[in-house]
Amino acid sequence: LKSRLDHTDDDKPVKLTAAERDARRTSVLPTTSGLLTDGVHGPAFSTIDLSNQIRESDALTYIPWERCPSREQERKGDKHDPKIKKQAKDITANIASDYDLQNALIRRGLGMDMGMLLKYHNHEKLMVRLMAAKTVEPPPGYRAMSIQQIRLADEKFFDVLAELTRKG
Repeated sequence: LKSRLDHTDDDKPVKLTAAERDARRTSVLPTTSGLLTDGVHGPAFSTIDLSNQIRESDALTYIPWERCPSREQERKGDKHDPKIKKQAKDITANIASDYDLQNALIRRGLGMDMGMLLKYHNHEKLMVRLMAAKTVEPPPGYRAMSIQQIRLADEKFFDVLAELTRKG
């Protein structure tokens, strides 16, 4: 209760203990299949801690793609995914490939599940829709969806979900 009262928006995410993080990981992984959870799909501790902080604050906020590095990247000192960069005020992203984006979304989904914020299978539905929109062939005379449009749709999802869960 005291931590909720003393909490500010500038506070860093509260780090989970190793035992608690491992227990959450152990409970989440059996519900997933086909993922390289010790490699490219393993969410960074910082992503899990951020998800846990959002859940504890009862105020859903958007988790940007670049805040979802792999655990391997985090061990090397990267707190942000170096393949995904967001410009300061411009909503442009430099993503090496659609594969890198998909991996970041998988890590965010697993991190959110381990942070007890959103079940992975629900986040996977969002990911599939975003990736389908990104890769669908546009009708004649139209351009393919840009990465900026995909990011805006992702942010809008969080806005709508935050509104629906306003009361916690």
